[in-house]
Amino acid sequence: MNNNNDRIDSNNNNIYNHTHNLESITISDIDNNNKNEILFYSVWRNKYLLNEIQRHHKLYNENKIININKSMDQLRYHPHRRYATEIIINVGEPLEPHGQLIPYGTTKLKFFVHFNKPIQAGDIPTTVTSLQFSKTDEEFFNYFYSHRFDIKSVVPPSVTKLNLGIDQEISPNTLPPSLTSLKMELDQDIPIGTFPQSLTTLKQNKFNRTITPGSFGSIVNLYLESFNQPLKAGDLPITCKHLYLGSYNQPLQPNTLPPELKELELIKFNHPLSYCVLPESITFLRMDDFDHPLSNSLSALHSLKTLFLSRFNQEISIQTFPHSIEKFCFFSFNRVIKPNVLPPSITELFLYTFNQPLSDGVLPESISFLRMNHLNHPLSNSLSTLHSFKTLYLQRFNQVIEPNELPSITKLNLYTFNHPLSEGVLPESITFLRMKDFNHPLSNYLSTLHSLKTLNLQSFNQIIKPNELPPSITELILYAYNHPLSDGVLPESITSICMNKFNHPLPNSLSTLHSLKTLNLQRFNQNLKPNVLPPSITELILHEYNHPLEPQVIPPNVEHLELALYNCNLGKHLFPNTLQYLVMSNYSNELLENDLPSSITELNIESNYTSNPIRFQINSIPPSVKKLILPIDHSQPLQVGTIPNSVVDLELPRHYSHPLQVGAIPNSVTHLTLPKVFSPLQVGVLPESLTKLTFRKGFDQPIDPATIPQSVTQILLPNYYKHPIPKSLLNIIKTFE
Repeated sequence: MNNNNDRIDSNNNNIYNHTHNLESITISDIDNNNKNEILFYSVWRNKYLLNEIQRHHKLYNENKIININKSMDQLRYHPHRRYATEIIINVGEPLEPHGQLIPYGTTKLKFFVHFNKPIQAGDIPTTVTSLQFSKTDEEFFNYFYSHRFDIKSVVPPSVTKLNLGIDQEISPNTLPPSLTSLKMELDQDIPIGTFPQSLTTLKQNKFNRTITPGSFGSIVNLYLESFNQPLKAGDLPITCKHLYLGSYNQPLQPNTLPPELKELELIKFNHPLSYCVLPESITFLRMDDFDHPLSNSLSALHSLKTLFLSRFNQEISIQTFPHSIEKFCFFSFNRVIKPNVLPPSITELFLYTFNQPLSDGVLPESISFLRMNHLNHPLSNSLSTLHSFKTLYLQRFNQVIEPNELPSITKLNLYTFNHPLSEGVLPESITFLRMKDFNHPLSNYLSTLHSLKTLNLQSFNQIIKPNELPPSITELILYAYNHPLSDGVLPESITSICMNKFNHPLPNSLSTLHSLKTLNLQRFNQNLKPNVLPPSITELILHEYNHPLEPQVIPPNVEHLELALYNCNLGKHLFPNTLQYLVMSNYSNELLENDLPSSITELNIESNYTSNPIRFQINSIPPSVKKLILPIDHSQPLQVGTIPNSVVDLELPRHYSHPLQVGAIPNSVTHLTLPKVFSPLQVGVLPESLTKLTFRKGFDQPIDPATIPQSVTQILLPNYYKHPIPKSLLNIIKTFE
């Protein structure tokens, strides 16, 4: 008994000590957290330290990627090269000084098409984890870098992702020991031990040799673009889960493919397949050129979820496909499909060129998405029992649809359908309806679609009567519609209207559309009366409107206004104080002070007029404007003070024949787009506030570096610019197409 009591006391002491220690640790952790929090806020609230942190953060974001596309001097003399983590080299110059050019800290290093110089040991810093030789970021192949180098001495052991050049050989124990991804171009034999055990992804674009069993190590993702040699059992690693064979067109034998393969892509393969050739583990199968009877060659693939057959056009039967397939894509298939042949598991079905009659039971009830681009046969009852159906695309379908032939779908696209509608044709479940070529009276056949939100009738030009549109519509697209609108035609639920060709007086009932936000009437040119447009509108596009404005014609909440051809009276009292974005592309009068409201932040007056273009006064451009686009052709010299100090983004006229005066471009501008053709810049014309300078397409003049402010960190030039670029500007030049 005493022993038991002693044991209990001992256990209680242990529990107490353990709990006490936990409390001590918890209290200690809380104290440390409190101290860390105090330390953090003491640093964060220190204005100098905070400014330094923010400055370095900004420098990092601006310089983390450096693109060398003019000269290596861009990298040699880059003032912030130490912030770079990714460097792209696309010039044909050597990496000099060797071992010093590429900054330590670089993690991604890319050599693009124009670089073809030798690389020495030490040129690539040991911080690099990704090394790439390729045409561009998007290119799979690299036909350009032709120099060979000693991989072991040139490529640092830190590299985990490597893309080699066209002539680079590899041998055992030369690749980085932690390499996980490798792309290579050379067609060479691969001895066992060439690839490290860490390698999981291999892309060989040119390899077309007999495979030595075991030479591919433990690769999981294998891409062989050019390989077309007979495959034997053991050639491919059993670890392989994803296999891509871009050129392979040899017969496949059982047990040749890895037993745990999940994804198989056979692009050129076109040989008969027998039962059990494909492993049962496959979940994704793509065979672009395959066009042989399938018989039962796929029936054992009970894990298969996705099947792509681009050229396949053979008879199929109930034994052809496993009942696991969920996504089915036939691009060329155009054979009669019998009932119950397609698996009952399919949810997405693409039959692009299929154009055969559909009978009951052909399409499985599991389908939720169906696209048939070429189908043009009556639907009959082939779809009516598909209760899971949600989305239907019929691109060339132009047959009469009978009532109740469509199931309870929510999204319907009928591109070329152009037959009269009748009651019960369109299911009430539809939320999105697009009938591109439809042009028949609506009658009341849409009015019962109480779930319809988006209606897109691009070619429709029939009179719409009141209550023919359902009261649920929020987006209405009628590009070709040009008939008068009577009261009650547009439902109050609408938030967006686009009628490109409409040009009739607007009904008074439009003002009752309290949900309307966007109104796009590009060809509209009827005189608008005050308060006709509803006050809820925030975006108004009237490209061809050219009638004098009156107060309250423009609704009070408009933020975005496009009056492309407007050339009548102006006055700030004519515009709401909510207006932020204004386009007046062809205004040809003198712009006066108080013509525009001081709420505008973006002003586009990119006029094409040359005979009588817009003219400015001092203070005629509101002091709120931050982005300003001036007319294409502008004969009036820009006076100092014309452009307000609020502008930060300025696009000067494309054609401007006058010398720019010092002070004409205010010190607020940070991004300036210069004319295509203009007088040579003088020193001091460009303000010290500039950080970004854009030269338009067609610019063909030498650049004097003395005219470029020190504040500029980026210059955009057209990629065909032929003049020599001053060395002092190389590190900030970027090109565009």
